[in-house]
Amino acid sequence: MCLLRRGMHAVPSLIARVAAAGAERSRTEVAVAQRFAPRFNAVSLFTPGENNLSAIFRWLLDESETHGQGPLFRSRFINDLLGDDPARWHGARVTTEVTTSDGTGRIDLLMESRDGARCAVIENKPWAGWQTDQLFRYLDDQQNCRTEVRVHALVGHPDASASLNQHWSESTATPLPSTVTASGYDAVVTWLEDCAMICRAERVRGFLNDLAGYCREVILSEPSMEEANETARIILAGGEEALAAARSIAAALPLALATDAARRVAGSVEIVGGNPTVRVDISGAVIHFVLFGDLTPWAGVTDKTRVETLGGTLAWAAPERQWPRWIYVRKIGVDGRSLYDAARTGDLDAVERLLPVVARTMIGDAAVPS
Repeated sequence: MCLLRRGMHAVPSLIARVAAAGAERSRTEVAVAQRFAPRFNAVSLFTPGENNLSAIFRWLLDESETHGQGPLFRSRFINDLLGDDPARWHGARVTTEVTTSDGTGRIDLLMESRDGARCAVIENKPWAGWQTDQLFRYLDDQQNCRTEVRVHALVGHPDASASLNQHWSESTATPLPSTVTASGYDAVVTWLEDCAMICRAERVRGFLNDLAGYCREVILSEPSMEEANETARIILAGGEEALAAARSIAAALPLALATDAARRVAGSVEIVGGNPTVRVDISGAVIHFVLFGDLTPWAGVTDKTRVETLGGTLAWAAPERQWPRWIYVRKIGVDGRSLYDAARTGDLDAVERLLPVVARTMIGDAAVPS
């Protein structure tokens, strides 16, 4: 308790030291940027979503594509993520957005062996939640026409294995087969970086590094390592009191950001399901925004009497937690993607401007906010 009390006293000085280091780093970046633009990332300019990422992966996995590297990228994917022998997939064909035979599902990526007897269903989930029975249905669909089927999910969840096991157990009482597996996006980033290292085409190598950086920053929400390393050095230099202060700051930051955001949009802060949420009331519908402290910001509507009248063009996720309707913020169009970026970077001015717009999109209310 004594250390915690001393840590609280050390919070102001720790914040001041970190802020001073950040200001010095900003001055240095301005001088370097004119020649080297180290923060430029071409992929980030286009903010590819789930479908575009799937299209990029198909391009990488197709040996005849314009990257000019033949089966190199596919071989690394098969070996490192699928744990299979690339020789078994020589001449494989890869397609995207493949509709299931009953027309109820759409497979993100389908890799078929040359003779069509084998396939790998690759489900890309950088942000989205699982659809009901999704992987079970895809496995069953392809087993009707193949002798061998693999299903592999690329998951943005911090624990891909736990996410997969939970999804499967909610879909069927059948034990999870060894042919249904998952990788986290950290493994996807490693694959992209490994491909960049062995790629002989300089332009493609630059693209792969940018794509890996985009996935790290936007999907995995990893901070700049340079900034993180400098901040860590400052904290460690302050000893136990600074470490205690840093823990106090980290624990309080999501609530502090949510409180400021709520004030700006004339909302309030509620702790729902352990999350500090920004609560707003739009046309009689109460919406909770979980923008800070969660890996992927999302929003939900708890009012069961309003849920069925919600409009808009959103693909709402299945019931989860206490929300009968919820959705990842990034999936709510251009404004939702901008709100996601603003929450991730702590740009509260942008949050103030975008949150009411996104809220109205969620409920299908096109009225201009007052």
